[in-house]
Amino acid sequence: VGRDVLVAVRNLAKLGGSLGMTLAIGFVIRPLLRRWLGPDAFGPLDAAEGLTATSFIVLALGVDAYVRKEIPIRPGHANDFIASILLLRLALAVPIFLAMQGLMSGFGWPPQVQRLVWILGVTQFVMMMNNSFAALLQAHTTVDGLSVINVCSKLAWGAASLTGVHFGYGIQAVALALLLSESIK
Repeated sequence: VGRDVLVAVRNLAKLGGSLGMTLAIGFVIRPLLRRWLGPDAFGPLDAAEGLTATSFIVLALGVDAYVRKEIPIRPGHANDFIASILLLRLALAVPIFLAMQGLMSGFGWPPQVQRLVWILGVTQFVMMMNNSFAALLQAHTTVDGLSVINVCSKLAWGAASLTGVHFGYGIQAVALALLLSESIK
């Protein structure tokens, strides 16, 4: 029991440190982007993020909580369902994208905002899968790589966002940078 507690505390420190670093990076990059792009550019991004986050929440399926509860007890069980979760999420993503497109068309959203929604929708899907993979790693108590990749992907997001904005790609660069950084994970 003492060893398990030590491993849990060590993993908590690693993941907590990783979270702190990713937040610090975001607190530096986000204001720079707002300054460079102006406040008007972030309205469409915020609307697109809100729509996709709300629409794709159903794809969580409660899997991550299940993984954290069951995999420490039965590690071999992870292989039983991860491919099924991927296929189920893909199947559910199609009607979600169609519903979002119908909503955006019905309300007359501009094409540039619709592109943001599609980019961020794919990003949400990748994030859901990343969260499930992270839950598997946490359940297996192997978080060293997870804590490092979280920080590296946040740095990649910041660098790609700033570079894209610098070269004139505007708010689309921020969305594509997020997709890139989540795909790296």
